[in-house]
Formats: sequence, structure tokens, C-alpha cells
Amino acid sequence: MINQQDVPAEIRSKKFEIPRGYYRIHELGLTNIQPWYFLDGQVSGALYKGIQMRYPQRVLLPFARRQDNDDVTCFVVDSGDYTRGQVLIIHDYASPGYEVDDSFPSFWDWFRMAINEMIDNSEALSDK
Repeated sequence: MINQQDVPAEIRSKKFEIPRGYYRIHELGLTNIQPWYFLDGQVSGALYKGIQMRYPQRVLLPFARRQDNDDVTCFVVDSGDYTRGQVLIIHDYASPGYEVDDSFPSFWDWFRMAINEMIDNSEALSDK
């Protein structure tokens, strides 16, 4: 889980607050949503630096990752083309301009998608 003190200084200086829903699902223990997993503060910070170098046109805070590819889920902090607080799935290492795989209006919208993917993957595994 990422705590507010784990957030990089640049993001803190922009007065970005991690949405309450993010903390709520951690409080409830609803974090095992394979193929997605939530990042801790250290991993989030390392990914933040890399994503910032590769895609400097936006300020994004990574909070989850897909275990079977390079997709990283991020909160939008500052961007000319997305709204603050939106959630983007970034295909890390894609060519600049092609990195956004999907966008969601809010954390809860992304979480619904992640839950549905978990269900789909579980059903596919049980069919084998």
C-alpha cells in the first residue's frame, strides 16, 4: 500500500491526495485481484521515476501493476490531455504517444474492471 508519505515530493507539491477508495479497499483486504496487484511505496516510487523519464508529458502516480505484462495503473496528477484524478493504464516501455492502454474516470471504475478481469481469469482457469 502507498501511504501519503511514500508519495514523491513532486506529486506532494501539487497537493495530490490518493483517493479514499484506494485506502478503503486496503482496509477491507480486497487487494488480491489477480492478474492485478497493488504496489508498495518503494516500488511505486521506482516506477514513478521510470515512467516520468519515458513519458514526461504527464505526472502520474503508479499504484498497481498487471502481473502478466508491462501494464501499470496510475493516478493522473497533472496532464494536458487527462483530468486530475483519472486512472490510466500505461503500457510501460511503449513508444511515447502509444503508452495509454485505457483510461477510467475514477479509481472505482478501474477497480470494477480489475474485479471483472479477476472473475474472467478465474472462470477460464476453472474451465481447464
